[in-house]
Amino acid sequence: MRFRLILGISCCFILTLVGGWPHVVMAEADGPDYWAVHGVSPGDHLNLRTGPSIKFSVVSRIPSNFQHLENLGCSPHFAITDWERFTEYERGVAVSLRWCRVRFQKSVGWVKGSYLQEGLPQEEAPLLLKRGLRSKE
Repeated sequence: MRFRLILGISCCFILTLVGGWPHVVMAEADGPDYWAVHGVSPGDHLNLRTGPSIKFSVVSRIPSNFQHLENLGCSPHFAITDWERFTEYERGVAVSLRWCRVRFQKSVGWVKGSYLQEGLPQEEAPLLLKRGLRSKE
């Protein structure tokens, strides 16, 4: 029984490494699938950086009205049980520390989480506008 379990786990691991399950998609990111830039003045931009700090270099500049940043995960990640125990002050500190890894056009990098809110996939935005609906502001 133990041998079969180890064999099964090993096979799954090897198939994953060699791409034997291309149809399986694992979500690694927490939160929405897409982010929108929020809290950046019109005409200004949000810097996309090589790492999660203002000390990292800028890869690209994201327009203040951009709504289709693919979410690749945020750090630090707090478990819901931790979040529930935080005071309002601690939640504010946690949010201020958050940096999110995103895809902007063909670039991948990090942006300050306090400048993000839930966004839309690029292909859904025109459909909502056609129906007279607006994305979250």
